[in-house]
Amino acid sequence: MGMERKSVEYFIEIMNERIQFLTDSINDFEKEIKSADGYAKGHFKGYNAARRSEIEFIQRRIEFLNKILEENNEPEKAV
Repeated sequence: MGMERKSVEYFIEIMNERIQFLTDSINDFEKEIKSADGYAKGHFKGYNAARRSEIEFIQRRIEFLNKILEENNEPEKAV
């Protein structure tokens, strides 16, 4: 296994950890939304929407990188 491939696989692992962190943050803020009102409630909802958007972006990037790895192309082209 080439060093580039290992680097891409490690990057994917880090991205998955980021998704887990974002998911945990969303879950924490869902609790805050239930107890908040007014501006604070809107703030938490907006924050969660941004987190969900980031998760979707990361998931699409992971799918792309996995496709590149499966096709045995040069990983540095994918990054």
